[in-house]
Amino acid sequence: MVSVETSPGVHQLLVGSGNNVWFRDWTRFSDNGSAYSAYVTFGSLVLAQPGTLAEVQCITLESEAIGTQASMSVLLNEISGDFETLSNYVPDPPQLPASTSLLSNRFYLNQGQKPVVCQHMQIKLDFVAEDAANELLGFSIYGAIHPE
Repeated sequence: MVSVETSPGVHQLLVGSGNNVWFRDWTRFSDNGSAYSAYVTFGSLVLAQPGTLAEVQCITLESEAIGTQASMSVLLNEISGDFETLSNYVPDPPQLPASTSLLSNRFYLNQGQKPVVCQHMQIKLDFVAEDAANELLGFSIYGAIHPE
């Protein structure tokens, strides 16, 4: 792997394997013609200090309206284990028409099997394998803090 000036003023990152030489094409979102899946895990996110508990109502994801909405799962009060998938979502805010240029979706935690009270959590996003510029613009967590 090396960065090479392939034409005057144009530098490209090249990767060689056997008789093949590949380069990163910033206008494509696949590797050598093959789409790939991706995931990201945020956390552990501390939501409540000792002596308090966080009640999480929902998590909102915002991304450009390109490709497929990422699937979301959460892991409450653990640093390893099985994440619980939150498969249902509504546009955020639900009172307004859904945006055409932005995917802004609200995932309610009460759809899961576990209590929505925690001190810390992890959020995992899974993106499907597709040739699209999937990009998370932001996320927010909404809830309340209660004394123990």
